[in-house]
Amino acid sequence: MNAATDKRPSRWLRLAFVVLFSALLLGLAEVGLRLFGPNLETIRHLVDLRVAPYGLKPNTEITFTGLHQPLPRPVTWAINGQGIRADDDIAAQSDKFRIATYGDSEAFGWGVDVADSLQGRMEAIDPSIEAINFGVPGYNATNIADHIERTVSEFNPDLIVYLVHKNDFDDAFRVGDAAVSSSLVRLARFAYYRVFKQPREKELRDSPERIARFRAQIERIEGFCRERGIPLMLAYLKWENRAALPADAATAENFGLPRHLNADAVLDGIPKADSHLTAAAYQKLANYMCEAISGPMPNPEDRRCAPPSWQPREAAAPAPRPAEIPARIDAEIARINSAYVFADMHAHPSRFHRANVESISPEEIEVYRSRHMNLVVANISSDMAYGGNYFKRDGSKVEKGQYKPAPGEPFALTADRLRRLQQTFDRGIAVHADAPGTVEEARRRGAVAVMPALEGADALEGRIENLHELHRMGLRLIQLVHFRANELGHVQTYPYSPGGLTPFGAEVVREANRLGLVIDLAHCNTETIMDVLELSEDPVIFSHGGLKAMLDQDRALTDDEVRAIAGRGGIVGIWPHGKYVPDVSAMVDFLEHAIKVAGIDHVGIASDLRGMSAYAEGFGREAEFRAIAMELLERGHDDDAVGKIMGGNFFRLWQTVAGD
Repeated sequence: MNAATDKRPSRWLRLAFVVLFSALLLGLAEVGLRLFGPNLETIRHLVDLRVAPYGLKPNTEITFTGLHQPLPRPVTWAINGQGIRADDDIAAQSDKFRIATYGDSEAFGWGVDVADSLQGRMEAIDPSIEAINFGVPGYNATNIADHIERTVSEFNPDLIVYLVHKNDFDDAFRVGDAAVSSSLVRLARFAYYRVFKQPREKELRDSPERIARFRAQIERIEGFCRERGIPLMLAYLKWENRAALPADAATAENFGLPRHLNADAVLDGIPKADSHLTAAAYQKLANYMCEAISGPMPNPEDRRCAPPSWQPREAAAPAPRPAEIPARIDAEIARINSAYVFADMHAHPSRFHRANVESISPEEIEVYRSRHMNLVVANISSDMAYGGNYFKRDGSKVEKGQYKPAPGEPFALTADRLRRLQQTFDRGIAVHADAPGTVEEARRRGAVAVMPALEGADALEGRIENLHELHRMGLRLIQLVHFRANELGHVQTYPYSPGGLTPFGAEVVREANRLGLVIDLAHCNTETIMDVLELSEDPVIFSHGGLKAMLDQDRALTDDEVRAIAGRGGIVGIWPHGKYVPDVSAMVDFLEHAIKVAGIDHVGIASDLRGMSAYAEGFGREAEFRAIAMELLERGHDDDAVGKIMGGNFFRLWQTVAGD
């Protein structure tokens, strides 16, 4: 046939059709993955500073756009992260020179321990300082001024150091992108990024607008520091447009300290790891920063990281003691206790789950007995097999981090902790709360009963047989999740993850109902809570947390969630967490709001004893449960109300669940 009369599409037209059709398929795949993909993870909610002050939270796992795979370690640019201390290692008050450091993970400790980070090396030079890294608000620090203003009050620093990295104003994060498991979609995105978006981003990075935006942030930070009387030091790292920034100078308005430092100059020739700083680089940088703060120190033994004029402040005042309980009130509480079982719905007595101990100590049990508490729910945080921060039997510590335990390791770790509880029972220190009747008999004898519980059912490892074995070993309460989404459901805290109860989680709920195990929804997200309420034949508890109507924070329930739990006969527990509940009076404010929303039959208390870094004043580390009862009585609550809140409600629910 003659080419002139050939009506078939040309080769180029066919190729264009194939390309357009492929693009359509990719688009449909993208829509499908966004709507239905099991690996979907939204970034916008994690980095929007209108949601939370810190951007990416500890142990958040993300996938970058393009060909990047999920990060092998946590992205931790906030408190509790890699290279950053845990909350309970930060003193609320200190007599040391306190430095609040800010900067992204490359600047302050990606892949290194606290001791090898910049702040750790500075503290090694001068033990009279305390340096804490507050990170940056997400990968893109365009809101660094807001972040500093929000976090400074938590630490009350004597100096602010911001290590300004070139990434801080790069648009490296495509906010709103989602992580998908399709390599084809990632390849298409990568090609689009390299051809279209990367040139535009480079143009933006080099633009005057970027510098202007940064300078506006710095001016705001400077103004804030002047108002608060806090010196500010800015150390620049990998900043290409250095010439466009203010000149280095030591200024009187900065309390005699230099404001702008060229950190690049001291790091020339220092090797890097994965494009990030090494321990050797942090050491050089620490020497440089300390000299900038304290002045030249020719003798290494005389080096300091505090200004020469600074003198240690007076030691912090001792923490306030719990409220004194008058004998008359103590007798009244004892009388109420004779009619109601008093129960702590969530605790870690003697820190038996993380410390290297053989059992709960007699002294710890005596704390409960002397406060008229009859029943203690002793929780094993089985997700510590994944998050660390516990001691092994040989005394060595597994540091806080992110781990991939071998199959069977989470279960074995939990079984070992259950044996510690069994030792507590075998030694006669406490009674095993294996059934409600056992608790009542122990109360008549003046003994304290301990209920073995899981905080996070990670120990099950997806096997229902493990639930049966743990129940055989004495387990009587199961909290489905803790600080990580697991095989059962999803958490209400960072790292957020969408979704509710999993098929295995549903199997566990049904089996827990059959075995008479109390189900605890603490740490569950809304979807998981609602799924469990729809499925469970028994009432459930949310053992410990707050109320968003009183204080909006991650570990708090909405009024709708409180009503839903109570509507199925469940109980909501209020905790004395010192970060959110300043004193016992405020805790009773929370209790009274819960009563208003849920009713008097659906409220309880949980101490989270030895599981928190701070406790409400009046309750304290001494666990003065009687102060709660006393405050309730002083506000006019009758004996029945006090008895129900102090544990009667929880004990009644357990009787229902256990069929006793």
